Amino acid sequence: MNRFATELKSAHDPSASAPQARGFADGGKLIGQLERFLIFLLVLAAHPEGVGFLIAAKSVFRFGELSDRRNRLEAEYITIGTLMSFSWGMAVALITKLLLDNMIP
Repeated sequence: MNRFATELKSAHDPSASAPQARGFADGGKLIGQLERFLIFLLVLAAHPEGVGFLIAAKSVFRFGELSDRRNRLEAEYITIGTLMSFSWGMAVALITKLLLDNMIP
């Protein structure tokens, strides 16, 4: 978290001459990894309904971008990436669960 805190502080530094970044470097990558990890844990813990809460939370954060025509392409790109990420996380978790269920009597 130190790296993100440093980036956040420098983004709000009034003396900085560099333009403000739209997000953390590799922030989206980390978010995707954390989402897939949570999906994996929820499915293995027999609580796949929790994935619905992740989808709802992400949708709430992205709703403004989806409704703003200026950001439409970016919002659709993010939505497609999110659905692919969630699908991948669910598939890996379900395959793992199936393998574990068949290995453990």
